[in-house]
Order: sequence, then structure tokens, then C-alpha cells
Amino acid sequence: MGTTSDYFFVLLAIFANHTTVSSHRRIFIGELIGNAILIFFSLLLACVLKFVPDEWLLGLLGIFPILIGIKGLVVKESETEKIKSSDTHLIRDVVVLTLTTCGADNLAIYIPLYLFLQT
Repeated sequence: MGTTSDYFFVLLAIFANHTTVSSHRRIFIGELIGNAILIFFSLLLACVLKFVPDEWLLGLLGIFPILIGIKGLVVKESETEKIKSSDTHLIRDVVVLTLTTCGADNLAIYIPLYLFLQT
């Protein structure tokens, strides 16, 4: 829950902007798909990283959160632009929002956890 506490408020704003039951269902489906992608990608990456010959190479993965942060500083995209989406693309928008908002946090936690569980 710690990695998604900020995303919880974004989801609340999305639910507040879309009031129909079908929209809520689409938001929920998009959230599930986004989390499934994050978990699957973490498992896949943990399996691939298991074959890395030297452990110091794993430390180079720390560059990715830094690059994501730099991209966030350079590309100005407000949360309200992400939240205001039409119902036709709501599932896709929530999946993208889940991946971009929770992606780095969840990958930073899940990949080491899956690596530890494989040993």
C-alpha cells in the first residue's frame, strides 16, 4: 500500500469525474490490467536478472528511476490532463496512468522481492 498511497488520491479524482457505474467498472478494469502488467513485468525482469553474471551490474538499474525523474522534470504533463479522459478510452487511460504513476515504485519493490524469493 505504501507504493500506491499517492495513486489512491489520483484514483479518487478519476472516480469523482466519472459518476456512472459503467465508468467505475472501466476504471476498475484499467487498474487491474495496469497492476497485472506491473507484476508480470517485474517477474519477467527478475527472472532475466537472475542470469546477470555480476551483482554490481544490478546496481546499474538505479539509473532508471533517475531517468524517469528527469523525464518528469522535462516533460510537463499535469495530473488533470491525465484525469480528464472520455469514457471511450477510459480503460486505456487508467492502465497508462497506473503504469506511469506506480510503475517505478512497484518495480523498485517487486523486482528485488522476486529476486530474493528465487534464491
